Amino acid sequence: MSSKILLPEKVSLKQVSVELSLDRMPYISALRTLLMYSDNFDLPIYIDQSINGYRIDKPTEEILDESGEITQVKTCEESTCLEPLNKLRIESVADAYIKNNAYFLSLYLVSCDNKSYYTVDETNEWLKSILINTESCYINKNDLIEFSNNYSNDKEPINNKGSKKQIHGKLEQRRLAFKTWLATKADIKITADFQYQQCYEIIGNPTRDEVWDMLQKVDGKLFTSGQDDFNAKQGVIKFKLGTGKSR
Repeated sequence: MSSKILLPEKVSLKQVSVELSLDRMPYISALRTLLMYSDNFDLPIYIDQSINGYRIDKPTEEILDESGEITQVKTCEESTCLEPLNKLRIESVADAYIKNNAYFLSLYLVSCDNKSYYTVDETNEWLKSILINTESCYINKNDLIEFSNNYSNDKEPINNKGSKKQIHGKLEQRRLAFKTWLATKADIKITADFQYQQCYEIIGNPTRDEVWDMLQKVDGKLFTSGQDDFNAKQGVIKFKLGTGKSR
């Protein structure tokens, strides 16, 4: 890792990927890995621009479709302008996207001054995920150094969140890549995990083999082998009956 003196206080995600030797993979894969580290191993990613948010403890109104599924969630009070000076950070796993040769994070839950907020749309009336250019995101130098001290290429990072569950880095990367692919393919902005099943149905309930083939095209290194293990453990969607290899 670079000398502490050479690193700026705010380290760009691009530079972080270099410091953690993630630059050997495609940048989109490096971003997904950083997001996994942030979510599971408490490596904070901060946002260096103002956004609007809605406190998670404020009242909301759920809009349902004819089948009783939630389609939108409406705010019932005023939203808040969140400023980067107040330690504005990503609180939950985000998805990574490439758009017009630029890289973005899609996020719907952030924290500011140790309070949690949902992101909202341009009208501030609806909860909605937003896209943030990765150039507006950074990791604090001291956080990166502390994380790097617990990390090497031959072992998993140390889970600082105190979770007792076993974290498997490659599986988490695959799950995030799968979620990103589903949301992008279905052209849906994700605000809740149940929407990934909707994405799967929107794109026509592809078979397990078809999904695996498409994921290999997205990231051949990440999905080079282990299809059966991934299908058994992915936990993102339920494949439609009859979508096994025999179909």
